[in-house]
Amino acid sequence: MRWSKSILTLGLIAGCVNLAACKKQSNNPVRTAKISKASAPLTEKQKAERAAMTSAQLCYQDLCASQSTEISYETLMTKAAQPSKDQKDYYQQHLEARLKEAIDAKVQLHTTTLNQLQAKESEFANAELNEAQMRLIKVIYILNGKEISESDQKAIFAKISTYDFAKAEARAKLQGPQAYLLSMHPDKTVMDAARAEISHILELQEALNTAIGFKFIDMEHGAIARLKAGGAADASELKDLIQSSYSVRLVHILTLKDTAIADALPLKSETIRTHLAKSDLKARLQKRLAEAPSLKSACEVRIYQGLNLYPEVKDVTAFQEKVEVVREQVLKNLNSQDPAFEIVKKIAVYMPESINDLSKSLVQSLNDRARTDRLQVEKLLKMDASTTLLLGSLLSQTLGENDLLCEDLVNLNISDFASPGLTGIKVSWMSVKLPTYGISILAHEFAHHVFAHAKQFESAKACLADKQGSQQFLNEDFSDVLAAKVVLQLQNVLPKKQSNYGCFFASEEKDPSLKVDGAQAVHSSGLYRALQIAQVRKELIPDTCKKLVTAQNSKALNSCEM
Repeated sequence: MRWSKSILTLGLIAGCVNLAACKKQSNNPVRTAKISKASAPLTEKQKAERAAMTSAQLCYQDLCASQSTEISYETLMTKAAQPSKDQKDYYQQHLEARLKEAIDAKVQLHTTTLNQLQAKESEFANAELNEAQMRLIKVIYILNGKEISESDQKAIFAKISTYDFAKAEARAKLQGPQAYLLSMHPDKTVMDAARAEISHILELQEALNTAIGFKFIDMEHGAIARLKAGGAADASELKDLIQSSYSVRLVHILTLKDTAIADALPLKSETIRTHLAKSDLKARLQKRLAEAPSLKSACEVRIYQGLNLYPEVKDVTAFQEKVEVVREQVLKNLNSQDPAFEIVKKIAVYMPESINDLSKSLVQSLNDRARTDRLQVEKLLKMDASTTLLLGSLLSQTLGENDLLCEDLVNLNISDFASPGLTGIKVSWMSVKLPTYGISILAHEFAHHVFAHAKQFESAKACLADKQGSQQFLNEDFSDVLAAKVVLQLQNVLPKKQSNYGCFFASEEKDPSLKVDGAQAVHSSGLYRALQIAQVRKELIPDTCKKLVTAQNSKALNSCEM
């Protein structure tokens, strides 16, 4: 969960579940220990490096790091952080001053929040929270898993998923923000639906603010104000709109309508005061202030990475042409009578934002953020003790340790995913920008739909589950193996050899292994995935990996035919 810029506390986005893996930082200590050729004699330095490696690190080194077709996440991001002259000029002319203004406003907001908490702290003991304020705090506790069991929280999330706006939000993750708006207002055009949604959520905003007793939510500025006034909006602004809409609709329904969920939580005012007093909220705010001077350079790097990694329109067009090639090959692996056959034929594939979309959104986003934070400062100064207690309680549960300004400006999550329920696939920037990985990843997403609907692969599923000793990773393992088979079949059709995306994910693992800890994990380790992909594609399995298999999972190289 995170807070958006639409609500005073930086705004609530209660995105309850996001199953896409967000890859941010590489931790693999051997990712750069390259060997120029597997058969070349080792230098003394290379011998020393290998002597210090674990058996899993040696397997990763020989299977992945030594291959010219593979790239680590860290290498990708390091290269992308290097701007061209044109990118530097664009940044200096259009973004640098605006970024500084946005950071200055954020510093002012954090400073004022800290000062307000300190000024009103002595009054908290006698501050009274009204019914709506208490319920709002309970809602945030529930969404963050505070004072509630995991099973109860899952049941609440299941109920939330049945709300019409939650279903629309799930559709938007796959199909884009227009899908949310048209789901909520099916009789209107996209822009008319956007204005109708704005009108509705402003009514909800008024109802919430009245109940809370303070103008806690204020969305009548930025993209929402421009749309309300009759202006148009780009994809990024529509995305902000639906995030704000989802947030306000969820908070409104749980706080003022479907109140039984929050009322069932036995949370008392004294407990709230105690939690706030014991929280490290002030330390988190002070940490953000201390790190603010470095925020500009961090965001500058992030912007350059986005400018280098977001695909051009021509890249998107070229990848779209490959979609049908992959689809047809997947179909060739299915019996025409199998239920999955017709499903695969109908799957819609949605492309990521292009560099053009990113360039358009950066200027306006920075302007909106600075103005929003300045408005929040004005409201903070008008807060009484009760409202400050409410703010502190919410922030203590939601304010992260690190400022996410740079991440919010440029989304670099690797977010390819399949939605069998909506018969769709969402492609990420990485797949389009690096098609030697992307085509394999696309095949993997098609395979998720096959896993969900096919009847012909039961023996292969049983084999894959037996290799791991459970069904915990079965969906993902099946999709890896079928995707690898599809890529093998296309090797004479594709213009370049496909890289092994298991190696890419293994490059982020601090301690490579064939095992994964954690009952909630859905993916096998990157190294296990890399090994499965290499095996299906009939690539050479290094002796170091065979030795690792003997030590960690003797069935890992068993073949499961499809």
